[in-house]
Amino acid sequence: MPERILIVDDEPHLAMTLVEILRQEGYVVDSARTGKEALEKLRRGGYDVAIVDHHLPDGTGLDLHTEIEKIQPSPATVLLTGYASIETVIEALRRGASDYLLKPAHPEELKRSVKQALERKKISEAAALQRKMDLLYQVGRSSAGETELDPFLKNLVEKLSEVLALPRCLLFLLTEEKESLVLKASNVPIEREVRIPVRRGILYDLLHEGKEVVAEEAQKDRRLPALLKAFRIRSLLIVPILLRGELLGVLSVDSGEVPHPFTDSEVKLARFIADQAAVGIENIRYCQRERDKAREFGLLAEIATKGTERHDERSILDLAIEKTVSLMGVDAGTVFLIDPERWVPTLSASRGPSLAPAGRPKPLSPRGLEGMIALSQKPWAIPDMASEKRIPPSERGRLKGWSSYLGVPLVYKGTMRGILAIATRKPRAFTPRDIALVHSIALKIALTIENVRLYNLNRTHREELRQLSLKVLSTQEEERRRISRELHDAMGQGLLALKLHLEILAEQIPPEMTGQREEIAEAHAIAAQTIEEIRRLVADLRPLKLDDLGLVPTLRGLVKDFSRKFKIQTHLKRVKLYRRLPPDMETMIYRIVQEALTNVAKHARATDVSIWLERIEAQVRVRVIDNGVGFDATTLARRRARRFGLVGIQERVDLMGGSFQILSGRGRGTELRVELPLEPAVPKRERILPPSGPEVRREPASTKRRKSPLTIRRPRRLPP
Repeated sequence: MPERILIVDDEPHLAMTLVEILRQEGYVVDSARTGKEALEKLRRGGYDVAIVDHHLPDGTGLDLHTEIEKIQPSPATVLLTGYASIETVIEALRRGASDYLLKPAHPEELKRSVKQALERKKISEAAALQRKMDLLYQVGRSSAGETELDPFLKNLVEKLSEVLALPRCLLFLLTEEKESLVLKASNVPIEREVRIPVRRGILYDLLHEGKEVVAEEAQKDRRLPALLKAFRIRSLLIVPILLRGELLGVLSVDSGEVPHPFTDSEVKLARFIADQAAVGIENIRYCQRERDKAREFGLLAEIATKGTERHDERSILDLAIEKTVSLMGVDAGTVFLIDPERWVPTLSASRGPSLAPAGRPKPLSPRGLEGMIALSQKPWAIPDMASEKRIPPSERGRLKGWSSYLGVPLVYKGTMRGILAIATRKPRAFTPRDIALVHSIALKIALTIENVRLYNLNRTHREELRQLSLKVLSTQEEERRRISRELHDAMGQGLLALKLHLEILAEQIPPEMTGQREEIAEAHAIAAQTIEEIRRLVADLRPLKLDDLGLVPTLRGLVKDFSRKFKIQTHLKRVKLYRRLPPDMETMIYRIVQEALTNVAKHARATDVSIWLERIEAQVRVRVIDNGVGFDATTLARRRARRFGLVGIQERVDLMGGSFQILSGRGRGTELRVELPLEPAVPKRERILPPSGPEVRREPASTKRRKSPLTIRRPRRLPP
């Protein structure tokens, strides 16, 4: 398409000459005699160069050039003069004129000047295009990498205002209630909040249809709200920010108090920025939602973890209210538990001033705010306490100074457990998302508190069962002690006396009475054998030395009898006990060693057994090591139901709050290790045997030994 040129000169002959010269070069040339006529033609657009005479009937060429510069896109200007001084020429070039020509202009100079003006215009347009492309690139990059909304919107309006060379650019976002547009970003300082109500009308319909609004005379345009006109706007462009057909906000660009005809390219550029703003806003809001969800899930997980770790209701309430106040950005918060039977507050925690009823704990009143929340079992959101009609004046007086309030019940399986309340000094409308979040926190608190109560109740029952089992064992040992003493003192002494009488009787019978002497000798042997059996039975029931001499001498006797009976070398090594242990513990250790030696005799096929007994700080460690055939852990796991000996040891150790380990492997012998605290404690949960039996693991011989309730491993090879 050929370039278009406008000749502005009041001399008809000179203007006609210039027109003919340029038309011969293939240009489309028009002419105007006054500045007013020239501006009218130029504003209709399409001209690339304007050749302007310095002296016109209605002004100077410099004044006309100034007005031409305001036209977008503006043509290149060549000043034509016959009387101008060098100062005029310099001023014209300073104001942005492309060139100047002296009358009468030589045809070649005219052609050269027009060609240079066109080239400069192309360079200027290329530079403007480059600025627009830079803007598009920066906007695209910021929309992809920005995670905060305010800096992103601020960058958009500043870049758009810079590229369009317009003084003011505003960006409004629609509120969640879709009742008004709120100013979120501006390239000029605006101190007060700007909020434009959204009503049904032409502007509303245009924006929802996705159409731009261009107002050449904004003050006279009835489509625009009065609040926008208060900015003293002359020309205005409003572009809707739409995402999948939904209105998010509007982008507004204006020229201030001077007129500005918006071109199609400017409207397209503003539309592109609006589309990028929609994508960026959606991405940033998505990131914010994900961050909020992560914080919410983190809070809920932290509350549950706190309950699992500490099993303390007070610490759970303290953590929950601290995190809730921080997460919701409120001024105060209170959470309190109530007795579900009497509805009396029992335990509370607060951040900031307490929101719970003051004074002595008493049942919640049905007319009080907390009582109404408990009765409804639903969240109560009160954006303005002063105007709330659902609560009596006394409650408003109690909560004086608080503008907004949100109370949520703590409900577990339909039963009221407490109330979680937050409040703010300044008015705040709690959104459905806010209410749902606090409700989720309340549910997690109720569930965690219930779990803690069940755990503490279960722990109490386990401790009672442990004490009962200890009492049963103690009673059994006491009965064994009584029976063993009865056997020793009554039957044993009687049989010993019978034996002595038989010996005396044998001495009184003459030698020739061989038959009688043999019968007496046989009776004497039976009595001696019965005494030995009673002694063995007494030792099995309750060794008397355990009460009289203590654990170590009794174990030495047990080791000596075991070696003699089963022909197995048995040694009691490294005894580090500087004082006697509690009687119950001595009995427990004796029974454990006794059962371990019994297992060695039955299954190990060992030739050597070592027993280690030592006290390490506040624990007593017992180790029984043999060099027998050992066993495979998996085999033991399959047949553990028949291993009553090991199960008995495990039960005794659990009752004392200790730990029990078995280290074994085929052909590597077996080591039984027991550690008992000197002050028995409540067994830890991991020490409690599951209903199916103890946990059994098998590891290589080189694996490092670790403490566990019942662990079976392969030990190092024992020395022969």
